[in-house]
Amino acid sequence: MKRTMRTRKQTKEEDEAKDEKEKKMEEEEEEEKPKKTPKKTRKTTKSAKKEVEPEEEKEEKSEESDEEKDKKGKTTTKAPKKSLKEDQLYDKEKDNDEYWENAHYTDYTADFKESEPKLESGEMKIVTFNVAGWKAAMGKGLEKYIKKEDPDIICFQETKLQDGVVPTVSGYNSYFSASTAKKGYAGTAILTKEKPITVTMKLDGKLNEHGRIITAEYEKFYLVNTYVMNSGVKLENLKKRVDTWDVSMKKHLIDLSKKKKVIWCGDLNVALRWIDVAKPATRLRCAGFTKEERESASQLLEEVGLVDSFQVKHPKEKNFYTFFSFRDKAKVSGWRLDYFDVSKELVDDITQIYRRKEVNISDHVPLVIHIKK
Repeated sequence: MKRTMRTRKQTKEEDEAKDEKEKKMEEEEEEEKPKKTPKKTRKTTKSAKKEVEPEEEKEEKSEESDEEKDKKGKTTTKAPKKSLKEDQLYDKEKDNDEYWENAHYTDYTADFKESEPKLESGEMKIVTFNVAGWKAAMGKGLEKYIKKEDPDIICFQETKLQDGVVPTVSGYNSYFSASTAKKGYAGTAILTKEKPITVTMKLDGKLNEHGRIITAEYEKFYLVNTYVMNSGVKLENLKKRVDTWDVSMKKHLIDLSKKKKVIWCGDLNVALRWIDVAKPATRLRCAGFTKEERESASQLLEEVGLVDSFQVKHPKEKNFYTFFSFRDKAKVSGWRLDYFDVSKELVDDITQIYRRKEVNISDHVPLVIHIKK
């Protein structure tokens, strides 16, 4: 009996141990379930990432599409074209790119290899040249150029000489107008084989305190050599240039034209027409190309009765610049700032007008005319 009872007791203990083991296994299984949950979460995250990625790709494709549109010019507006539409420029000759792109013109961007224009009997040669400093120009071969060119009259601007200094060149009468307000600044000069009847260096008020004008009287005409004031980098002198200088200059020229024909030459510091400056749409508020300066200069010529001789002789020639940056050694991109403006009665007497682009003495090049005596 005792053996049987122990067996039952043992069996009971085994059953309880078995039950406890199963219970423990179930608890372990329950503990393992939360550990599996993060894996599901990670899977969900990956899935979400996969769902997001296509949207990002779409955004990238959209950006690429915009770039392609930009390249094609569908979303880009060109500034020059916009400027042309917005700014209605003063112009008697249709100052706009479209007109001149379609016009027939002579292109002067190529190297200037002109044979020596022959000076015919009964003609005289006159030159205007901004030398950007007399002393510096002489060091670069100015005297050699004068002898080679052999003009009857040569007018210089921006000589930058002190008052009282009058250099001489063999074969010429010399007349220098220097700045009295600022040493080594501005200044003009005339060298002439024929001695003028009179020479004056005056303009109203203090406008010639920088030696900007010389007027020489000859038998048949007055020659007025000027270095017109610049309106300034920030256009700080624009009002004075237009309202004071141009007004006084107009009065001076009108007074002269009542007596004789007039040749007005020099660095006039204005590009009159759209084709007289490189990249005109970017220069609209640059000194020398503002609407105010061009309107004022054009009105001056009209009221005095003068004409731009180059424009009359070569109305559609483009890239005929007389001023270039020193950095532009090829002399491609520049401004036409130097002129021979003459009485209408004289324009037919001009047989030649050309520039000496090969002369590398200054940031300007000499401008030359042949005119009947």
